[in-house]
Amino acid sequence: MEGYRCSYSRVCIPLSQLCDDKTDCPHSDDERMCDFECPINCTCSGYAVECRKTSYNVMTQVSYTARKIDISYSAYSYGTLTLQKNLPFLANLNASHCNIVKIGDFGKSVNIINLDISYNRISKIQANTFVLLKRLKKLSLEGNFLLAMLESNSFAGIKITELEIKHTRLTVLLPRTFAGLNLKKLDISYNRIKIVNGFAFENLNVEHLLISEKFISMFDSNLFTGIGNLKLLKTPAYKFCCIKPFNFPQENCFPQQDEFSSCDDLMKSRTLQALLWTIGLLSLLGNILSVVYRIIYDRKRLKLGYGIFVTNLAVADFLMGVYLMMIAAADAMYRDRYIEVDEYWRNSVWCKMAGFLSTVSSEMSVMLICCITIDRILVIKYPFGTIRFKPLSATVAGICCWVLASFVAVLPLSGIEYFGNAFYGRSAVCLALPLTRQKTPGWQYSIVVFIGLNFILFLLIAMGQLLIYGEIKKHAALKRKMNVARSNDLTVARNLLLLVLTDFMCWFPIGCMGIMALRGSYVPAEVYAWTAVLILPINSALNPFLYTFSTVLGKKNFNPDVEEQDRSDLSKDIALAVTGILPYFSMRPCRRHALGKQLEGERMANREKFCVVNHLVRCIDCLHSNELVLRKITVDSIFVRLQLPSNKVAGIQVEQPSVCKNKTERAENMYQLAVLVRQLFPEL
Repeated sequence: MEGYRCSYSRVCIPLSQLCDDKTDCPHSDDERMCDFECPINCTCSGYAVECRKTSYNVMTQVSYTARKIDISYSAYSYGTLTLQKNLPFLANLNASHCNIVKIGDFGKSVNIINLDISYNRISKIQANTFVLLKRLKKLSLEGNFLLAMLESNSFAGIKITELEIKHTRLTVLLPRTFAGLNLKKLDISYNRIKIVNGFAFENLNVEHLLISEKFISMFDSNLFTGIGNLKLLKTPAYKFCCIKPFNFPQENCFPQQDEFSSCDDLMKSRTLQALLWTIGLLSLLGNILSVVYRIIYDRKRLKLGYGIFVTNLAVADFLMGVYLMMIAAADAMYRDRYIEVDEYWRNSVWCKMAGFLSTVSSEMSVMLICCITIDRILVIKYPFGTIRFKPLSATVAGICCWVLASFVAVLPLSGIEYFGNAFYGRSAVCLALPLTRQKTPGWQYSIVVFIGLNFILFLLIAMGQLLIYGEIKKHAALKRKMNVARSNDLTVARNLLLLVLTDFMCWFPIGCMGIMALRGSYVPAEVYAWTAVLILPINSALNPFLYTFSTVLGKKNFNPDVEEQDRSDLSKDIALAVTGILPYFSMRPCRRHALGKQLEGERMANREKFCVVNHLVRCIDCLHSNELVLRKITVDSIFVRLQLPSNKVAGIQVEQPSVCKNKTERAENMYQLAVLVRQLFPEL
């Protein structure tokens, strides 16, 4: 016989006893749901009704005993969510994706606990909309992309613990918008909030408040006045932490304080402020004077590749001075009120221009140091100018460097989506150095430029310096035998090594910190600030003193010899001179006898003596015609090459000549020649 088994018991009753207005089961379940009917096209399970994707207003057909109703993705016929039927037992209502445009009256359905009205077309939440829902614990308004207004006291009377209002068109927060709420979490992220009025969170108790709105442009200093029980505050910018509740811990407010700025000043440290002005002024004035000095008083050096590169370097360092003065001026202009204009400054044309200038200057400095190193290598390796930076080639190289540096700096400003809107505005000083763990838009580009490109350039510079060092060591023992100009070239190379080391000491820490940040290591904010204000631009202030003023003030022969270009122009003549006198040089071992020894043994006839004099005259003539002289002409400095086996004179060999400094040296050579002839022919 068929029957009904009572819930949570072993009692079975006949089916005829179901819904007979008489309780027969221990838990009275035989009389439950007797008047409950499942609406057409819906699915029911107990008191739960699922009517998803229906095309009519099914709410009027739901039994009053329903506990849970799901009408999501339905074409709600009235456009207004109104519970016309009394549903006193309704606890969960899911009306998402129903094209609802307005929230109406909930009637006597006041026991709702969970209400989901997300992803509808609601444009406004009026005051006291949910005031009758005294038991409401969870409310979802997410995805109402037309929601633009929350009236004051919109959520008065309800006791929800979490509230998420995300992905809406909300633009303004009015005073007392969330008054009366006692929440664990309030998330109003991913909206379009532009204006937040004072006292917007008055009479609100919330533990975690999330405001990740990047569009906020206007807010009142009383924004957080009246908020209570706050434990965690996440805002779109540090400026909101400047107006946090007085007793709220600073470490619980995010994002953390900027590496440079405070709530009052763009440059929070007085020491950094002073350094900013000092280094900026030194860079400006020093490099202006350096360029003027070379153009007016040292124009001859502009005919050298080295002089062209150093002049370009002064211009690049001048741009760094302009950048520093722009930051210093902004700091002075916004003193004691910087937080009010932080967003405006970071997104301004001036900040972008400052970032552009700093990038061009820093990259040009590295590239020009590389060019100067190559130029010094060529001077030392090829002293006769066979391979050299001529004025034209040096100018072309300088232009290429400017074009490349400008392209690298302007690319982030081209509007490419990858860089975002504030590539240079990621910090208050408008630098794009990759020294933080934050992966802001364009961070890979910063790594490639400031670490990758600079590492390659410094690798080339280091290799060049090793070559220069090798040449210095190679010629150290022969310094006395070298001519003066050659010695000057090595002196310049030695000084250039010092300059490159100073540049390297500036950029190497930046590269190390960038790699550390890339690997997730923490770089203290103070280190970042000192790097940007002192380490990066210090060379721009020092270079004029190292390159120019050391010559003017210290009277040191630091710059390349001004005769360097003359030597390059005479390279062909000198080569011919070397070819002409090569037979007379003591360049290789051979069978030879000192002229003095020959005279002592009286083994030379007058004919052989005339032959020696003839060779010597031809040698001296070739040397003098090419501005070269012999240091001494004596019987001990002339060697006779003999032709075996006849022992006839085949030629002579002399010591290595030197550059002629004045006419007196040539006259001295002629006098010494006359003395030698007199010694060879005493009978004359």
